[in-house]
Amino acid sequence: METLRVFLDHGRRPRPAATALAMHVNTLYQRLAAGDRLLRESWRSPQRALELHMLLHLSAASGPPDGPEGG
Repeated sequence: METLRVFLDHGRRPRPAATALAMHVNTLYQRLAAGDRLLRESWRSPQRALELHMLLHLSAASGPPDGPEGG
């Protein structure tokens, strides 16, 4: 999920996303291919990518709060 979020955060540009994830661009391509198998390639369409991007951000935002009270 993190790979997809960072890829989408970087405008679906592989090289900047790979740099942000501190990985080789080929590793990013392999992870995106795994995403294709799980989500079908339709996630790459602009509308579906936007929906997925929003979902990933909402999911991260709704996680447990940080700090002593959250644990």
